[in-house]
Amino acid sequence: MIFVIYQLTWLAYFCQVKLLCNMVQELSKSEMGKLLKSNVIGHLAYVQGNTPYVVPITYYYDEDSHALISYTSEGHKLTTMRSNGLLALCVTEINAMKEWRSVVAHGSFEELTGSTAKHTLRTFYEGILENLADRKEGSQNFLEDLSAHTKDDNIPVVYRINIQELTGKCRLDL
Repeated sequence: MIFVIYQLTWLAYFCQVKLLCNMVQELSKSEMGKLLKSNVIGHLAYVQGNTPYVVPITYYYDEDSHALISYTSEGHKLTTMRSNGLLALCVTEINAMKEWRSVVAHGSFEELTGSTAKHTLRTFYEGILENLADRKEGSQNFLEDLSAHTKDDNIPVVYRINIQELTGKCRLDL
């Protein structure tokens, strides 16, 4: 009898542990692409010397080139990306403590110039506006932010993160 109780207790514990372990799951490539495509804000990670930095950025996921497009102005982040082009971008959707999805894109920095930069910035701009329209969010703040980067000779530097690896996880409230 004690042996049966021990077995049932162990089985209950094992099932509970297995259930908890199965709550966090891998995202498929398709799910990772959808998560990148449906968002416009991510956290960019880069390293200068021995110090890691993480900053929020606006981005657009270009499925055709499998790259993330963004822009910035001259400063610490751009200087660092030019000298150490290995980057990561984390995009997360959190609905609740037990319901979230996250993808990390690892890739390399590519600064764009000339007509390529102009064409890519247009792709970025149109993609962001389409995303905001799909989500029924106003685009006025975005337009003002983009305009601020082009005033006072503060020409935006357009860049691409060429994705080399994607990893994604999700946790679902069971």
